[in-house]
Amino acid sequence: ALTLALATGAVGLAGLLVAVLLETVGAFPPVGRFVLLGGWVGTTVFTAWFIFSRVRRAVGTHETIARDIENAYPEFNERLIAGWEFATRPVSGSRSLADSVVREAALVLEKVDLRPLISWRPVARSAGAFFVTFAVVCVSWFAFPDQIPSAFNRLVHPTVQFVTPPPFSFTLTPGNTRLVRGDTLTVKVRFSGSYPRSAVVFSRDLQTQAWRSDIVSVGDSALLIWQALQLRSDIEYRVVAGELESPTYRVTVVNPPAVERVRVVLTYPGYTGMSPDTLPENEGNIAALTGTVASFAVHPSKPVQRGELRFFGRDTAVVALRKEGNVLAANWTVRHSGDYTIHLVDEFGYSDRNPIAFRITTVADEYPSVRITEPEQESDLGADMLVPLVVEARDDFGFDRAELVYRGPDGRPKTLRLPLTTLERGRAEVHYTWDVGELDLLPEERVYYRVAVYDNDRISGPKRVESEEQVLRFPSAAEVFAEAQQQQQQAIVDLSAITRQADEVARQLEAARRELLKNPSLSWETRQASQRALQQQRELNRELQAVADSLR
Repeated sequence: ALTLALATGAVGLAGLLVAVLLETVGAFPPVGRFVLLGGWVGTTVFTAWFIFSRVRRAVGTHETIARDIENAYPEFNERLIAGWEFATRPVSGSRSLADSVVREAALVLEKVDLRPLISWRPVARSAGAFFVTFAVVCVSWFAFPDQIPSAFNRLVHPTVQFVTPPPFSFTLTPGNTRLVRGDTLTVKVRFSGSYPRSAVVFSRDLQTQAWRSDIVSVGDSALLIWQALQLRSDIEYRVVAGELESPTYRVTVVNPPAVERVRVVLTYPGYTGMSPDTLPENEGNIAALTGTVASFAVHPSKPVQRGELRFFGRDTAVVALRKEGNVLAANWTVRHSGDYTIHLVDEFGYSDRNPIAFRITTVADEYPSVRITEPEQESDLGADMLVPLVVEARDDFGFDRAELVYRGPDGRPKTLRLPLTTLERGRAEVHYTWDVGELDLLPEERVYYRVAVYDNDRISGPKRVESEEQVLRFPSAAEVFAEAQQQQQQAIVDLSAITRQADEVARQLEAARRELLKNPSLSWETRQASQRALQQQRELNRELQAVADSLR
């Protein structure tokens, strides 16, 4: 029975596949499909009857089967054949004896294994034929997904009048789609079957509503390609090939998102004391100190799904723009020079194709400058061992501190914090009296010193700069004595000059007194001459006091 079912199934599937293939090629009318179905059913029934007859002849009658078992198993001793005859035919003799023979045959039959007498080769051959036929049917169905299912549908509906399908078909891409303004639409039509050598593409601009037609050749690879270049507005299109016509598809042209306006506010580091600076509208190029925070406000040309700032250079990064109403905002701390662009993505996933690249230039916080204006480059210490220091420092923003760095005869550097007075932004001075007496210098020993200042850069760290090195020398005793002697000699010279000038003033005053005695009413010229003489006398007194002070 299993052999009969598998073999009949294989023949039935094969017959059905042949009928479907014939319908695929011929596309018969209802009468033809009835003939195909009748031939398929008749072939299947005849094959089943034929196989059943072959199997029955091969197996034989029950008596033949019993004899084969008796021959294979001698222990039956012809009781199986006798028992079959007693069980199926009327018994002329003793019924009890017949039943006894049947029971003995049954007992022996239970003890023997009849499986070696059964051959599975017919079943295997039938199963192989069935599964091979089934595989061929499946491959054909999926290899021709349009033709085979359509022919099968027509075959199982023999009474329906179907329209004869064309000898070819085609598929079209992209169908309905959406493109960015300025993009090119590429339509690809792939044919199968006995396709024509050309097709007509109809298209129209929805602004002008005028249809145009283009005859396009189909290539050797069964592919037709048609393009509409640099679309500016929505269009519709369809393809006509022979008797086949595609639906009318629409291409929607959208504007990509763009930066309509951008505003950048620069907040400088706090140590600079500078107020925030707003750049002109749409000015995205930034020149700022390191540590400056740039606040971006971007106004897109249309609603967007997201936006981001992309930085290139040493500070490569992507910063997401946050939505604040209709504005996209973000902050960025300037660290190094580089470039950046603004990228916007709309709800359809389209982005600005050519974003403008802006430049970020870091402006250096310059090093300060410092110089010692007093005393001179090389100077000698006085007896009081006090050195009046006057230092001038300049910077672009301000200072943190100033230090006096010096080294005495021992060669070890020492540091002394100096008071720094800011006169105005970027300019400061030091006025300090340095007591060198604590160094216990000996005659002819030297002190080397310089002034270091630090600016107030809180981002990169204070920058340090030093003045030129200067020298203080403790003079020897001989030099001190020689200088004192020189001062005395100069004082004597000064006293001599003062004495001569005093005598001249005395003569002028005496002449004025005599004139007053002669004429009590002095003229204006005489009074002016007397006043000048008195003024000279006062100046001589001051000079005399200065010479006296220098000799102390």
